[in-house]
Amino acid sequence: MIIERADLPGIGTGFVAATARDRRIGVVVHRTGRRDLVVYDPEDPDRVAITVTLDAAEAECVAHLLTGTTVVERPALSVGTPARRWGPPRTRSRTRPATG
Repeated sequence: MIIERADLPGIGTGFVAATARDRRIGVVVHRTGRRDLVVYDPEDPDRVAITVTLDAAEAECVAHLLTGTTVVERPALSVGTPARRWGPPRTRSRTRPATG
């Protein structure tokens, strides 16, 4: 995979690559630390079809997922958020909090 790098004045740096199936994907690294994952339109390779914005911690987590690294973390709770018990994976998908 060949990765093209381009300086984006006032924004940061962009990286673009083509997959084996000829899909163009990219990452924009903003000066603020924010990252944008982009997937280009297969009909128009210069048009962005999907953008996913990630902060630095989210980008690191996605990098671990893509490299096959096992990531085990508990959900972060902000100050004032009540504690919550998490059940087994099949009950976590429900919208009701666990009781107990």
